[in-house]
Amino acid sequence: MNKSPLVAAALFTAVAACAGAPKGPQAEFKAAADAPAHIPSEAEATRITAFARALREAKGCAGAVATYRVVAAMGQGFEAAQDELGECLLELTGANQAENALNRQEAMLWLSRAAYAGNARAQRALAVFYGTRDNPERSEEEALKWALVYQANGDAEVYGYKDLPPTFTPGLKSDLSASEVASAEAFAKNFSPLQMAAYKGPPHA
Repeated sequence: MNKSPLVAAALFTAVAACAGAPKGPQAEFKAAADAPAHIPSEAEATRITAFARALREAKGCAGAVATYRVVAAMGQGFEAAQDELGECLLELTGANQAENALNRQEAMLWLSRAAYAGNARAQRALAVFYGTRDNPERSEEEALKWALVYQANGDAEVYGYKDLPPTFTPGLKSDLSASEVASAEAFAKNFSPLQMAAYKGPPHA
């Protein structure tokens, strides 16, 4: 079939462009980078957190942790998601000891992030974690540090979080030396929130 010179020229240009275009992972990465960026808003993050909670209710922590991670990594302002992610990871039973250890490490990362940012629930969770007697990572001094910080956190009462058992803090103090108690009390006295940077998405193209 004969083609007009104009059609032939257009086809040649298209084939040449395709032949000369970069291919492979680098080209795919550039195409993705050049595409208009979607910036998650605070409202969207709130919906994602609500979705994670619904997943936790319906499927347990194993079905919720991946969704919690999305919001927890947004940093400042999302300490509740960080705390809930940490608590969920502590509940998980992995396929083997290595996975259990990884879950435990990640749990402590998020709980510590939330606790240092001032989240009362995470502070209580750390106190209980380090104060549990059958925990191989038990640390009376760490437990006392966070128990004292939690007890001084006014948000605990505002949000109705549970008090620690009345024997919890006195029992920890009785197991520690005077210098260890003094160190924990100094930590609580000088405690100052330390927050992650807030997530900021890329500008729209």
